Amino acid sequence: MVEAKLLKTSSIFTSHWFMHSFTTTVFEKELISFAGTEEYIVRGGRHLFPWLPKAFEGIQQIGVIGWSSQGSAQAQNLRESLAGTAINVKVGLRENSASITAAQEAGFTQTNNTLGEMYDVITESDLSILLISDAAQAENYQRIFASIRPGTTLGLSHGFLLGYLKSIGESFPENINVVAVCPKGMGPSVRRLYEQGREINGAGINAKYLCKINFIFTSPEILVKP
Repeated sequence: MVEAKLLKTSSIFTSHWFMHSFTTTVFEKELISFAGTEEYIVRGGRHLFPWLPKAFEGIQQIGVIGWSSQGSAQAQNLRESLAGTAINVKVGLRENSASITAAQEAGFTQTNNTLGEMYDVITESDLSILLISDAAQAENYQRIFASIRPGTTLGLSHGFLLGYLKSIGESFPENINVVAVCPKGMGPSVRRLYEQGREINGAGINAKYLCKINFIFTSPEILVKP
C-alpha cells in the first residue's frame, strides 16, 4: 500500500474508535496536508518488508476468510510480503465452496497448510481477516465470533459489520481486538497495483484504518500491510 491513513469521519463509528493520531515504533510516520486537512500516514513500499515480522509480532498465522475480490488479493499480497518469515497465511473457505479450486490454483492448498475450512482457520489464526460478503457476515457473525480465540484479532476491510451490529444493538466481543484496513479500491486493483510494486517501489493503493485494541497489541503496527 502506498499510504495507510487514519479512518476518521463516519457516523457508524463511536468515539472510542476514533484515531486522530497514532504511535508507531516500527514504521516512519509522515504528516501530510490534503485539501487543507493535516493527517498522518505511513507510506508503503517493499523496502518495509523486513520490518513486517516485528509489526506482526505475536502473530504466527493470518487467516484470510473468503476468496472472491478482496480475499484473493489480500491473501496473495500477504503471502508474498511475508515470504521467508515464520508467519503462515492461510485461506479459510466454506466446505464445498466454489472458490476452493481458484484458491488451489493460486497455490493455497491443504497439503501445504495454507487452505482450510473457514471456522477452523478462524480458530487457528492469531489474526483473522474477514473478507466474505456482507450478507454472509450478517448471517454468520455469531458463529464467527464464537470461533475466534480470546485475545486474538479480527480484521475487516470495510465498516459493514460494525454498522450492522450497531443497527441491531449488538457489538463486537470484548475479549478480542478488532482492526480495519480499508483499501480504496476493489480487490483486482489491490492485487494489480501491489504487483506493480515489484518494479516501482511504493506502488500500491491507499487504505484507511482504525483499531479497537483490548489485548496484546499496543500500537497499530499490524494494520500496515505494504
